[in-house]
Amino acid sequence: MIEASKKKLELFGLTANQIEEIKNSGKINLTLTYYSPISGTVIEKKVQEGMYVSEGTAIYEVAELSTLWNIAEVNESDLSTVKVGSNVKLKLKAYPGEEFTGKVSFIYPVINPQTRTVKVRSEFSSQNNKLKPQMYGETIFSADAGKGLLVPADAIIFSGNNNVVWVKTSEGMFEAHNIEIGQKFGDKYQILSGLKEGDEVAESGGFLIDSESQLKTGMPTGHQHGTELNPTDKKKSSSDNMEGTDMSK
Repeated sequence: MIEASKKKLELFGLTANQIEEIKNSGKINLTLTYYSPISGTVIEKKVQEGMYVSEGTAIYEVAELSTLWNIAEVNESDLSTVKVGSNVKLKLKAYPGEEFTGKVSFIYPVINPQTRTVKVRSEFSSQNNKLKPQMYGETIFSADAGKGLLVPADAIIFSGNNNVVWVKTSEGMFEAHNIEIGQKFGDKYQILSGLKEGDEVAESGGFLIDSESQLKTGMPTGHQHGTELNPTDKKKSSSDNMEGTDMSK
């Protein structure tokens, strides 16, 4: 019976020390003190003295604020660069010019069908209570993609299953090259194959060259290797974008 009584008091929420005190004193107080099962900071007090509460009623909201969760929404196309355990940076309007560093702890398993984004949860230290719940900020994820070639997005013609750039072969002459692209970094795309370092590509006006090529060749598409075109108006070409470049997001 004693053990059953102790178990009942435990189920009521009394601590082992409180039960031992009742056992030693042999007295039952008219009031009992309930201790929070966790330590932390009281976020909200939901009751007043003298109120009646039923089982399951929330009396206080208590949170452990030494570590906070940051929830960010990442575009579906950028999800491959986010990994659990990778470092992430946080910028807040409350602290301009200051960055906080945390780690990705969880990537949500579903995609928002309206925004095509995925929620990513990261953990941050509160930095002596500088970070507070419900703050808004900018989350920065980074990934090391090594060294490779980058070309401006405007230089690429996306047509069905092919991605094409016009490569300069001589003064005023361009040739269509099918390329394989990788990740996007800002306004540039990573080139996996189809170009080599030092190639000059038409940075703008690619669609005009493409259209003119179709008119001159009579083909439905000008994306054939070996097709050269001397455009009637001068198009901008760029070689600076084809040098080995460190790529980071």
